[in-house]
Amino acid sequence: MRWLWLQKTDSTRPWSNLPVKHNPIVVAMFFASTTVQLGDGASTLFWEDRWLQGHSVAEIAPCLYNAVGARTRRSRSVADGCSARNWVRDITGALTVQVLLDYLKIWELVEATDLHNNTQDKLLWKWTPDQKISTASAYRAFFLGQSSIAGAKVLWKTKRQGNANFLTGLLCMINVGQPRD
Repeated sequence: MRWLWLQKTDSTRPWSNLPVKHNPIVVAMFFASTTVQLGDGASTLFWEDRWLQGHSVAEIAPCLYNAVGARTRRSRSVADGCSARNWVRDITGALTVQVLLDYLKIWELVEATDLHNNTQDKLLWKWTPDQKISTASAYRAFFLGQSSIAGAKVLWKTKRQGNANFLTGLLCMINVGQPRD
């Protein structure tokens, strides 16, 4: 997740604009863990990022989102989209009733949005008080709600061969979901 954070917050890194493939689970966790505080809107993606009251267009208006081409969704900034209402020109799919309803929702939210010139957009991390990512907070967030297996530390500290360690761990995981008599 740190790479995703740096890719979004530090454009001076030589690799920040490269199309790096990330694990879909990590991307989903990153997306759920971040929001954007708008400044000038130059570094925030109109269709992808969570900038509309802490949500993305995909969350608020999924049918409208699907009526926009993937390349456009990955490249249109908020600043560019709000300028002369360019975001409206991005809609190329079928104009169904649901797309039109979604369009009206987004129109209202975009019109109420104020961009602040000379202020950079700020990516916010929801798992720390200072709203900046840390490895520890990302790790805790990723495993939030998970429970530990009773006796797991004792099993891993015993002196066994590698295959025996693997099989013992596998048996522990299988027995976790079984009701006890």
